[in-house]
Amino acid sequence: MNKGSAKIAVSITACLCLTFLLLGLYSGRLTSLKRGEWTGLQDTDETIQSWGGKGQVHINNQQYDIEGHAIMQGGDKGSIKVEAGWHKPHEKMPMAHVTADLKIKNDSQQKTKQQETNNNDDSPPGCYKNKPDHFSLSRLVESFKNTLTKDGEIDTTKYIDTNNELMKFFPMMGTLFTFVTSEAQNKIDYLMSYLEGPDGKEYKTLSSMVKFETDNHIINIKAYEESGTRNFLRLHRGLNFSLAFCEGLKNSKPGDNIVTIAYDSYSSTVSHFHGWFVRKAIQAAFYLLPSRDTFMGLLCDTDEDTAFKLLNELAEVAKPVYDRTQYVYEKYNYLDLP
Repeated sequence: MNKGSAKIAVSITACLCLTFLLLGLYSGRLTSLKRGEWTGLQDTDETIQSWGGKGQVHINNQQYDIEGHAIMQGGDKGSIKVEAGWHKPHEKMPMAHVTADLKIKNDSQQKTKQQETNNNDDSPPGCYKNKPDHFSLSRLVESFKNTLTKDGEIDTTKYIDTNNELMKFFPMMGTLFTFVTSEAQNKIDYLMSYLEGPDGKEYKTLSSMVKFETDNHIINIKAYEESGTRNFLRLHRGLNFSLAFCEGLKNSKPGDNIVTIAYDSYSSTVSHFHGWFVRKAIQAAFYLLPSRDTFMGLLCDTDEDTAFKLLNELAEVAKPVYDRTQYVYEKYNYLDLP
């Protein structure tokens, strides 16, 4: 691995250690950071120890001692092991830890996998229509078409179906984005629990859900921080990024830099809702995305013309759903809910 790649690994692993820490503390809010002593880059032919050390952070107004390290092994074809630990100062208990092993695939590996998929694929023209475990632009377009009711309301169950398909999109961006899928799944689980609960009829549409939770003062009560309204909004923000990224791909041409597409999409949609460390971790992770051409192959198993046609159709069918969501949240002045 060259020095440039090593520096990228340093940025990614450093930010990820603290990102895993924040996620481990139930998505707490970082209020301050006191830097401690951090190790520098140490590399050999096969192993790069890219980051490690300890310091202090304040999350939700509580102080934690933290330590973390990340090791890359096997060069571009290996893995990154990230470990972060924390406890409150002066506690004698062992540190709580989270560990993640992140596999790295280069473009040649992904192209080989794509070629194997194509050779075994007998689906009709479309994008992975007959492969339920793979993200499908075709299914996503059809799902959006069914999301609005005849009255123009957003059917919550159908919206969840759309997000279930969309969740298959993020793993295509690389192993580092699997935590996004996990976070989205948690939000979907909350919504499903309300739909299946005693007040389920109030959660049938977005409008009825927001009205019900507003009338019953659910949204602003601390015990209801995980309200349906808040979780739906967080899925809406993730959808905004995904659509912006797809729009960037639609306007791209072979050889374009996918990092620029991803960075611009993220910066223009959801970055301002994230803390500094989460933003830096995500932005650094963009450098491990497959190339634009490889990603287009993962997006559609036929050809780019089919992909572009579906991306255009996606923009058309998703816009009414996005606009209706914006309207409901603007009506109640909820667009900036944390």
